Amino acid sequence: MTAFGLASGAVFFFAPMVGDSGRPVSEAPRPAPVQTTVESTAEPSQEPTSETPTTEPTIEPAPSPSGPDTGANTFDTVPATCSTVPEAVFLKVVPKGKKEQYGGSRGGSCGYQSPAGADFRYLRLEARVASTAQAIDPIGEARWAFGQDLQTQQDDKTATTRKLGPLPGVGEEAFQRFMVDKGDEKTVTARIESRVQNVIVTVSFSQRYDKDPDKLMDASLETAATVAKEALKKFS
Repeated sequence: MTAFGLASGAVFFFAPMVGDSGRPVSEAPRPAPVQTTVESTAEPSQEPTSETPTTEPTIEPAPSPSGPDTGANTFDTVPATCSTVPEAVFLKVVPKGKKEQYGGSRGGSCGYQSPAGADFRYLRLEARVASTAQAIDPIGEARWAFGQDLQTQQDDKTATTRKLGPLPGVGEEAFQRFMVDKGDEKTVTARIESRVQNVIVTVSFSQRYDKDPDKLMDASLETAATVAKEALKKFS
């Protein structure tokens, strides 16, 4: 797996237009209005080396709503993703980064990658309408889509999870994951995913490490959370 491949692969969301992976976006399916609680039975990766997870996943699903929630501020469209966060925020994390933007009115992505010759860094922001405002229960469907994304992260075995858990104070619900590439690229990725109303925002930040990937965990997750909070202002 190349470093750039990891960054794209760790995202698990692709915008409506063709992204850097060349694959079309798939939107979360719409469930029936009744909320489905997702319970994970996935076990963290167990390896005898330093790749053993240091934190057990502890996620509690959001409580089921008592009935359809249309929401006062639901959305049918999202703005161009790169416009939701000042470019200076991206460039502070990825100096002289090259911008790439994909998507349409229902969702998109904005990525900045380090230039050739520089230490590898890749920061990607995604935003999507998880359920249209005209749906019977747009908030309930968005909660379901968020839960499906969480389940995907819990089941993922392509990288070694160091930390996976809820993240209070970011949107209406959020989770964070810090993972280490299992290949030879020596790459770590911090992922923050958050939901506000019927919109889901995801930030992934990848970089290389030398010997101890855990030393990058706290700072990487904080960086991703900062970008997510900035983007969420557009939907709050």
